Amino acid sequence: MMTRVLPATWRGFALVGASGYVVATAVTLVDVFGRALGVTLIRGAIDVVIVCMVLAAAFAVALAEARDANVRVEPLSAWIPKRMRGGFDRFWRAVSAILFAAIAVRSVQEAVLAHSFGEVLPAIGVSTGILGLLAAVGFGLGAIAAVALLVRRDPPAGAGEPQPLETTDGSA
Repeated sequence: MMTRVLPATWRGFALVGASGYVVATAVTLVDVFGRALGVTLIRGAIDVVIVCMVLAAAFAVALAEARDANVRVEPLSAWIPKRMRGGFDRFWRAVSAILFAAIAVRSVQEAVLAHSFGEVLPAIGVSTGILGLLAAVGFGLGAIAAVALLVRRDPPAGAGEPQPLETTDGSA
């Protein structure tokens, strides 16, 4: 049950995040077009773009982690014996889980602080705390994805690198 719910959640959040990129691009294009005409077509375009970019970046973390789409230094990894690669991958996944969780917690703290001071995105009048909450949700899901990969499977010795929780074709 959980093995189907979590990947579907990560894909859903990544889709929302990708929509953030699309909206940010559209708002930017309309804003540039309007400014070329000498008018402001979208009030607070930069604030809308900022919110969309935070949404896009934070909401992609969990799916990237689940698909094992993290950055690797392949020439260095090639020198590590296959039996050790799985251990290194698990170590770095644990580090990722800790960092993602720390970012999520700190984002909530900053969101609460910003909201308590009444900080707002000036052009659209939305609390800057929303940025922290979006980041907290995205990175919190990233931490859950990393932990799920750590506990879901422990490949037998000599099996090589662990496979991602979900493949790029959507099967889990």
